Amino acid sequence: MIQKPRGTRDFIADSALLREQITSAFILFAQNMGYKPCQPPTFEGVGLFKRAVGESSDIVQKELFYLKGDEEKYALRPELTAGVVRALVEKGIKSMPKPVNTYTLGNVYRYEKPQKGRYREFTQFDLNSFGEQNAFSDAYLIANIYSLLKKIIGSDVKIFLNTLGSPKTKQKFANELTDAIGKNTDKLCPDCKLRVASNPLRVLDCKLGCKDEIGDIPQISDYLSDDEKKYLDTVVAFLKDNGVNFEVDDTLMRGLDYYTSLVFEITMPDDSSRSAVLAGGGRFDGLVAQLDGPDVGAIGVGLGLDRIVENIKRREVKQKCEYIICPVSEEYSKSAYKIALQLNQKSKSARVSTAYNLKTSLSDAVKGDCQYVVIAGEETKNNEVIIRDLKKNSQEEVSIDEL
Repeated sequence: MIQKPRGTRDFIADSALLREQITSAFILFAQNMGYKPCQPPTFEGVGLFKRAVGESSDIVQKELFYLKGDEEKYALRPELTAGVVRALVEKGIKSMPKPVNTYTLGNVYRYEKPQKGRYREFTQFDLNSFGEQNAFSDAYLIANIYSLLKKIIGSDVKIFLNTLGSPKTKQKFANELTDAIGKNTDKLCPDCKLRVASNPLRVLDCKLGCKDEIGDIPQISDYLSDDEKKYLDTVVAFLKDNGVNFEVDDTLMRGLDYYTSLVFEITMPDDSSRSAVLAGGGRFDGLVAQLDGPDVGAIGVGLGLDRIVENIKRREVKQKCEYIICPVSEEYSKSAYKIALQLNQKSKSARVSTAYNLKTSLSDAVKGDCQYVVIAGEETKNNEVIIRDLKKNSQEEVSIDEL
């Protein structure tokens, strides 16, 4: 038997339906906020990810799915933002009215060891806004994402946020962090020993807890300018005023090189290790220019569909069913399918039961939460059917054309 590739999953029936319902909620949410779709290709040039995500990042060093036969020029996308920025730069973002607000839904791929909550293929939903840079609009996006996740999951979630300041502040802090790690380098995991030289901030993002081995970690808040502190205070005040459950975490860095200023991630409140992040994002003000575009500020957030599904409260997932057509015998199958086709063409949900047994068909209709049972029998010869309304517990004979 041929099995699915390692690190992937199959979604069938109810599990697929739940994912469809959540993605529909994502899209409606984005469109209500005025965001428009942007769908870059599933694979891009490797150079894009090296420049955007960071050549020394785990993603580029270990997790890219290279496409064979092209001398490793192309790779499946490991995240969505880089492709979106590349597409907008190519299409002329400089002349587009600002802000440019986009949403992207699609699968991403990382060649890593599969484990609970981590897969080689997973689905992500991104929101990105380009050309607007103020604390209120950033806080507004975070508060909206918070409300969306609470509604979908059915319980509270928690936001952790921090600011990295300007690139200059970020670099000054990185230098101080490198000095603080100092003699404790030997206590770090093999990956973090390399990160100290290439990007020490990633040590604070290590999932193996290397930051606990450092000792006294400098606080980035000590290096922020007055304007940078005011920006964070404004975001915090807005979130407080709007009932958002959040915490400022001075050690939160996020793992991608392109982040500047505000960074945040969202987890379940009981996920003390924050090993299963539901959503994460931040500002990436230099990325558009870094990828040969204009100097445009930007903020984005990525939501992990798989993590959200795993944490969602159990609920009954039902596919909408309005009509079930029940031919009383095989003789009336043709009429039954013709009626179902007519209803489908009117955008009605309808299916045919081939039990050829009214009791069984009625039982199926009740289990499927269908409202109407259409009985196709002798009456069809006169272009009529018996329709039973299970909600109102009523029955009448009607013309097929009236359905």
